[in-house]
Amino acid sequence: MMTTGEKWIIATMNNDIKKVKKIIDSGFDINYRTGHTGHGEPAIIVATMEGYDDIINLLLDHPDADINIQDIEGRTLLFYAITHARFELVKKLLEHPKIDITVKHNDILYYFAYIKKFVSLSDYESQKKILDNGREDVIILYKEMNIINEQIFEENKNLFSANDWGLI
Repeated sequence: MMTTGEKWIIATMNNDIKKVKKIIDSGFDINYRTGHTGHGEPAIIVATMEGYDDIINLLLDHPDADINIQDIEGRTLLFYAITHARFELVKKLLEHPKIDITVKHNDILYYFAYIKKFVSLSDYESQKKILDNGREDVIILYKEMNIINEQIFEENKNLFSANDWGLI
């Protein structure tokens, strides 16, 4: 017989909003982390990875939702929203009164990848919010990487035509 936790994650993975609601109504902890996905992700992170907006919104609107929740490796919901290109969710999370964008991830390289991908967004206000409030070590690393990339490009720009870069 399946546990409620197993039913919870299977309902989420199958995008079964009716079952998810039924389990929530039973009083189940919506922040429960499963072992079935390999990284101990809670349902809201699983829904984010899969793009199940109805489940994401249902869980985000729940008063017990922990929007700063992390998987067992320390990756947050915001991290997953960014790395899975769920940019509307990123904006929604950044506007949420309980968001903590300074939550530390266990591995600076993952966090750096998260910042790097995020800064590639065209939404300047969201970029500014992350860069103004993020981990200083990662921000310094990001800025240094941009300087290095610019130097490499300057030193080697004669090796590439504008066509190679997709500029014409």
